[in-house]
Amino acid sequence: MVTLSVVIEKHETVKYPLLSSSAMINITSLVFVLTLSLGVMLASIATCEGLLRAFAQDNQTRATSSSSVAASLSGSQSHIPKIKITSPTRDQQLPAGKDLTVYGISIDNATSNDCKVSVIVNKVRPYQPATATGPGGATDYSKWKFDITSKYTTIKQGDNRITSKYECANNPDANSFSSVNLTGISSTGTTAASPSVSSNQTNSSSSSSTSSTSLPAPSSDANQIAKQQQPAANNNGARNSTTASPLANIPVIGKLFGGK
Repeated sequence: MVTLSVVIEKHETVKYPLLSSSAMINITSLVFVLTLSLGVMLASIATCEGLLRAFAQDNQTRATSSSSVAASLSGSQSHIPKIKITSPTRDQQLPAGKDLTVYGISIDNATSNDCKVSVIVNKVRPYQPATATGPGGATDYSKWKFDITSKYTTIKQGDNRITSKYECANNPDANSFSSVNLTGISSTGTTAASPSVSSNQTNSSSSSSTSSTSLPAPSSDANQIAKQQQPAANNNGARNSTTASPLANIPVIGKLFGGK
């Protein structure tokens, strides 16, 4: 006979002590504080990230605006001419073979002792030194002039080109040029038409005076004199006919006195 042995183990229930209500409140408060702190930290991180992005965008905007301002300033400065011919002007007509004074301005001042202005006309080298006329004295080329005379060259008939150069010995990048084109005209050609016009006027006036003298208008005095002379001539004719009529009947004597 088989005997089954059943071992029944006895499980004992371990009982843990329950937390008091105050302890539960403390734990709940601690969890709430930790959760709140974590939320604040996450919010702070998000805020810092937003601020960093805004700061980066602001810096980028400032850099862009600064670069645009610098570009505009450099562009405006590049358009300012360093030298310019003010007289004569472009495409101006001037008499050929005559002396001419060229006037101009530049960015020079009295302290730029190493800078100067020179001029060349129709590529007749070398460049000729201009005269400084600025308020700063003999080295102030803020205003300048140059006299074109026959000792150097003169304006020719047709196209001419005048070029001015501003250069500094210690700053080759400051070198600049300014040119004007003008037209030389013949002074004799413009005055030659005057005598022909005056001669035509003289001829027309002389012909009109000749025609007026060839056909003079009868004056009132001449008409009166003619009227006074006409009766006298009639009377003389009558007298001659009266005195000549008796003798004219005699053939021989009549021929002597104008008889027929």
